[in-house]
Amino acid sequence: MSVGSGIKASVGRGGANIPTDVLFIQNLINQRLLTPLRWLVVDGRCGPLTIFAIEEIQRVQAGMKHPSGIVVPDSPTFRVLTAGGAESISPRAATMEPPANRPALVPLSSSIRYTVATPGPNTPEVHAVFSPATASRLDAAFAELNKLGIVPQVNSAFRTPEEQAFMQCGGSGSNPAAKVSWHEAGAAVDINGTTSPQFRTIKTVMKKHRFKWGGEFHSKKDPPHFDGRLFSGDLKDAVRKAQASWNSTNK
Repeated sequence: MSVGSGIKASVGRGGANIPTDVLFIQNLINQRLLTPLRWLVVDGRCGPLTIFAIEEIQRVQAGMKHPSGIVVPDSPTFRVLTAGGAESISPRAATMEPPANRPALVPLSSSIRYTVATPGPNTPEVHAVFSPATASRLDAAFAELNKLGIVPQVNSAFRTPEEQAFMQCGGSGSNPAAKVSWHEAGAAVDINGTTSPQFRTIKTVMKKHRFKWGGEFHSKKDPPHFDGRLFSGDLKDAVRKAQASWNSTNK
């Protein structure tokens, strides 16, 4: 499938978003790998992650103080994306998978504002790293919350099996954690402030970005919890990849 050498119309927030144009822009973002962006799913659909990536390029690469989230043909954003020539984009890009050497655990974008809870004497340290798919959606969700004046506090993120066992055996208080968790896959986050007026907005935005909210669990409800089971594939496989990545960098 050829991706061509340009776009016919606008791509992004409020744009025409012709699927072939969206594919072209998604491929440009992925193959240029502009820091601090994550690998996008190249599907020709202009969703919140693609718009967030465009905004980050406009902010970080094009120096725009007020990113529009839209790419117009022959605009400054388009020229940044095609620097070096659009013809260098591979025709195979629309079906490419993320490179095999991409890390299985990554931090959030440096432009995102959030805080991390300070661990108590008997609680595990908060490891604020996530699977790439989870990090991308958290980037987009937290960026939306930041625009609303909300700075989320992360109480828990990635966990080792030992930390999960601790949480299961009483570390999480009166609501014991599961034996195997999306936290171990780097695909979950616990956000503080469930009784605050802001939490309703946090819940709405996180669900908008396809996070499963623990407050709607059928058995043990877990209001601070949001996980990526809807976009993370098989739990055991996701845990295996995340734990292998953690062990390789924390020996």
